[in-house]
Amino acid sequence: MNSIVNVARSEPEKEAEERILAEFANLTNGEVYDQLKKRLLTLKRGVNVVGGSSDYLASDGYELLTYLLQNTLRGVIDSSHEHNKEAHILDVSSGGGEIIDWFYAQEVHRSTHRKNYNMHIIETNKKIIESYNEKVKKNAFLELENHEGKIQDCYKSTSKTRPKFQKPLDFVSFMHAIHHLTDYTSEDFNPYADITNSLKYIYGLLKPGGAIFIAYHDASSEFISTNIDYHKERLSSSAIVERVNKTIKAREELLYDGAILETLRKEDSKTIAKLESHQISSSFYAKTLADMAVIGLSGELLKTDNEKFDNGKLKYLLENIKNSATADVRKGERRKYGLCRAERGREALWRVECPLFICIIRKEIV
Repeated sequence: MNSIVNVARSEPEKEAEERILAEFANLTNGEVYDQLKKRLLTLKRGVNVVGGSSDYLASDGYELLTYLLQNTLRGVIDSSHEHNKEAHILDVSSGGGEIIDWFYAQEVHRSTHRKNYNMHIIETNKKIIESYNEKVKKNAFLELENHEGKIQDCYKSTSKTRPKFQKPLDFVSFMHAIHHLTDYTSEDFNPYADITNSLKYIYGLLKPGGAIFIAYHDASSEFISTNIDYHKERLSSSAIVERVNKTIKAREELLYDGAILETLRKEDSKTIAKLESHQISSSFYAKTLADMAVIGLSGELLKTDNEKFDNGKLKYLLENIKNSATADVRKGERRKYGLCRAERGREALWRVECPLFICIIRKEIV
């Protein structure tokens, strides 16, 4: 394998940079979000149909959390009463149903001899809802009920307009959606209230013995926080930076450290909320530095509206990643972002470090 510096300065890298910067110069925020998702869901070489969590090229996060996800769901489903032939699962900010491909479908086939799975989703994008529905149709023991909107709309709405769930939920998947809860431009900015109110609502939908599975990347990591650095260094948006940092702190205190439990335990005197937290050393992978810069747009401060995308942010990310790749680093020393060359899916790729947080909230009977 060539040295990192030589690869970073190669013609394929230069061509990819020119192509991507030109392409993103005329996109909206929503279109950039679609491009990001497309890269995150790229399949490994030789994979045409998803058969497992390790089939995705751009991240090892799914395969690293599968064991916890599987144990949590199976514990909930297998402990339910035998006469209950249904399992109700809510997928919040669900995406296009990718998790069905590598996880829920397999769990369905494992227990179809005694249960039907009812999927419920809360999602704002109609195209994503349609995609989810198509994937559900492929599984005979899955039924879908969708609620178009945001989780905030659910608990802020009146009882007449609030989504109706016919039965209590066994399991709630809240994966890579936590950053959608807070609007940094809102006059009512309050990340503590956003997280607390959302989880109070979701917890209230759970049946005793149910669980909420929350997964999100560490927004304070070197890689993801480059977005925050851009607002601080290039846009002089100190107020936004302060709000993002407050949001990160709210997640750490409420979720990872478990402060949310005191609030949830007041919601139902017949049950008790318990939480387990995990930090997993996960990574992102990309074929070129320019592709990695696109992946770096994920998480905090990523808008999904129809306003024109600020291409300066992508340039800033690429500039920092290139500087890391071409820096004079002694052998054995760590480059910024943990940037290195690594093999994944039989390809030599760029890799950066980005820890993953898992928080599992259980509603247990006293």
